[in-house]
This record gives sequence, structure tokens and C-alpha cells, in this order.
Amino acid sequence: MNLQKENQNGAVLLTVLVIIMVLTVVVISIMSVSLSQVKSGQQVIDEVKTEYLSEGFFYKYHQEMISTGSASLPDSDTIILDGKEFSVTGNQMASSSGDPNPNDTTRVELQIDF
Repeated sequence: MNLQKENQNGAVLLTVLVIIMVLTVVVISIMSVSLSQVKSGQQVIDEVKTEYLSEGFFYKYHQEMISTGSASLPDSDTIILDGKEFSVTGNQMASSSGDPNPNDTTRVELQIDF
């Protein structure tokens, strides 16, 4: 009787280690892509919030101008929406051109940072 014993444990171990390494790289890649999607999605949400904040400040300013004839913007204000801080800075400037302004318009600037 001639029995030959072949040791394939080393090859199986090496194969398992390679598979584990490849799967680790794949999982890390998927997690990285998922995290970047969440961050870019949050950026879009914050930009939409700033747009609505600026529209709200503009309409409030416009309504005060209609009702009282004068209005003011906040020099500096901080608003917290969903736990995120938005810094609002307003500025009113008369027409910068030297021409007489028949409509008495004022340029309104509003900056919102987050």
C-alpha cells in the first residue's frame, strides 16, 4: 500500500488571506464612496437652506419697505437650523453710480455662511 499525503493547508490559507484582503479593499472603497455621497448630499441641503434663508430675509425686507417705508437688514445674525449654524450678514448700499437715482433704489447684499 502506497499512501501519499499531500499538504494543501498552506495553499488554502494563502487563498483565504488573499480573498480577505480583496474583500477588505472592496468594503473600504464602498464605505468611502458612501461617505462622500452623504457629504455632498449634505452640502446640497445646506445650499438649499441658505437660498431659502436669503429669500426670507429679502421678503421680510421688502414687506417692511412696503408697510413702513423703511427697512433694515441685520448687520450680523446667527440662525441655527437642524443643529447647523448659519451666519447672516446684511448690507445696504445706495446706488454706486454717480448718476441721480430717480427711483431711489438701494442695493441690498446678504451673505449667508455655514
